[in-house]
Amino acid sequence: MRHMRRAAGFTLIELLVVIVIMGIVIGSISLTLFDSAGERLEQESRRLLAVIGFAQEQAAMDNRQFALSFTQHGYRFFYLSPQGEWLPYDQERIMQAHDFAEPVEAEVYIDGIKVALSATEAEDPQVFILSSGEMQPFSATLYTDRASTTISGDTLGKLTLERDEYL
Repeated sequence: MRHMRRAAGFTLIELLVVIVIMGIVIGSISLTLFDSAGERLEQESRRLLAVIGFAQEQAAMDNRQFALSFTQHGYRFFYLSPQGEWLPYDQERIMQAHDFAEPVEAEVYIDGIKVALSATEAEDPQVFILSSGEMQPFSATLYTDRASTTISGDTLGKLTLERDEYL
């Protein structure tokens, strides 16, 4: 009696199981590799809050006046030179000019009035950070097409971060 040999190959169910497993693996890898816009917004907001706090500490320790200038896509710090000019401040790495991660943009209000921001270059200082601990009252809203956060500073230098509802 002859034995029938089974044809070599995979069954349809085996192929479907492999495809499902590959889909799950690829999906999980893509979620971990690619930050969502919401995560980038959160990171940029926390970074900005920390950097402004650092600038406040530096101003008090060095008895130096700092200022912050925003663009739609980032910010830059300035310091008041002995000659009375506002010059870009790049001495501390954390306070160097910074561009927001895509797709984060900014909108700034000084004393409740919206500031016209340049799309590219940080121009005149907008928020003044004094060695006395005082600060120009401001609010900076960082946003994407789906969410926003607002960082505010009051006259006494108190900073707050608020997460706004999804737009």
